[in-house]
Amino acid sequence: MAGCESADHELRVGGARRALAGAPIVLTGFPLTSTVASSSSTTLGPYDANQGSPLILAAFQDWTGAVDFTITQTAITGGTITWTLLQTSSSSFTGKLKVYKGVPSANVTGVTTKIQSTVTPTVLSAALLAFNSSAGVGTSAAAYATSNPVQVTVNNSAANSLTVAFGAMGVASVTPTAGATLLSQSPQTNGWDIWSESNSQASAGNLTLGITNATSNPWAMIGVEITPAGATCSDCRPTVA
Repeated sequence: MAGCESADHELRVGGARRALAGAPIVLTGFPLTSTVASSSSTTLGPYDANQGSPLILAAFQDWTGAVDFTITQTAITGGTITWTLLQTSSSSFTGKLKVYKGVPSANVTGVTTKIQSTVTPTVLSAALLAFNSSAGVGTSAAAYATSNPVQVTVNNSAANSLTVAFGAMGVASVTPTAGATLLSQSPQTNGWDIWSESNSQASAGNLTLGITNATSNPWAMIGVEITPAGATCSDCRPTVA
């Protein structure tokens, strides 16, 4: 499997939501979210994570200059988590949205993750998802614009993959495209609304996620494929430089 992670450890998933038979599961208790105003950092947790179970973290700030995020664990027991950048979506007319993959070195507990910006933006928002241990991280994509349609397409996904997407736009609330599940939505803060959604399909191919809101506002989205056990990825790109 080119670029796809395997998973050798089972994680209890009682009560978790399954999008499609055979597809990966978003674990109960996730997403964890936080949105703050006029602050350069925010934290998520405490939570537990198991070796072999990927974590996906999205961070957004309404600042487009030469800024970045650092992600660290302010509390963790039993091991470490390595965070790797997957995608960035930003331009001169929208904020900076980044999505990272987290890989636990072992089964860890009591984790508190800090997202630190190099500036103090008006809005700083983060969302963290965890999945069952049969899942790996496959393809990903980024998109942004100032008009409809508000969407991102993840190409060459394996059959029964779960596609998750994160977005930011200046609206009060969002309505996901048909078939998608809205996982989280922040309160509108200083004109920005940040959300996450997911969808899956039984056949391999491309999958588009987005919202149906009509808009002429700037927006940014990032989509990530979470692959099922035994998937063969035709175009897996787990990280970007």
